[in-house]
Amino acid sequence: MIKYISVALLLMACLANGQSGSQAESIISKDGTSIYYEVHGEGPVIVLLHGLGSNRSSWAKSGFVDQLQNYRLILVDARGHGDSDGPGQPDGYAMKKFVEDLEAILLEESDSPPIFWGFSMGAAVGFHVLEHNPSLFSRYIIGDGMFGIYGNPPELRSAELGSAKVLRIQASRAFVGFKKSPNTMADFLEFDRTGENEDIRNSLGIIAAPTFIYRSGDTQRLVLQAQERTDFYIPPHFTNLDIHIFPQLTHGGLMGRSELIVPRVLEFLEANQN
Repeated sequence: MIKYISVALLLMACLANGQSGSQAESIISKDGTSIYYEVHGEGPVIVLLHGLGSNRSSWAKSGFVDQLQNYRLILVDARGHGDSDGPGQPDGYAMKKFVEDLEAILLEESDSPPIFWGFSMGAAVGFHVLEHNPSLFSRYIIGDGMFGIYGNPPELRSAELGSAKVLRIQASRAFVGFKKSPNTMADFLEFDRTGENEDIRNSLGIIAAPTFIYRSGDTQRLVLQAQERTDFYIPPHFTNLDIHIFPQLTHGGLMGRSELIVPRVLEFLEANQN
């Protein structure tokens, strides 16, 4: 189990990249945090949210933007990442805060529910939306998330706090994605998600929103291990779900293989048009 925890924590972070040169827009979220994003192209809207330790430029640098030229892409810097401000305390990284950021962007940029695409931490945010306000988006693309893990076993919490302590010491050197808020990862890990996990456990129902989940071999193995822990795993109930596993790829490597992922995503979107 300790091996599982250690790997799971590593999977929370994807490779960080420098910001792109595109013009950034900003909005003020519900709690006063400034959130930055940039817009590319025209067509149906896709909101893209990166993983922990990265920033919005990862989608362009990995080839996703070039392969999605028939869509209007909104690339978001998650709170505490890239150009976006950090809330400055662990409770500012509750999942509902990330969702409020997206809601503020949609008020400015979309008149109807767009498509959501999240990777790693971004996938976790997408799962939270699916559980609480699925109508916010029309379709969901979830990259390498571990949906169904709702408990907070003591050994996992201990590992999170231990990692947070180390990260606070190394904050100035860790992850260029945190250029404005070097304590983001420590704050993210220190936040106790027991309350929001229990809320999910009590409210989870049937999920009807069309959803495409893709996973690396790494994450698929972790999901299978997690399913053995019935004390903190609840199987999700989807009515319109497509899953694809890339067994040969790692979590870190998955983001760099847009040529494999985008065709699968386009097939899903074509089959689930509004």
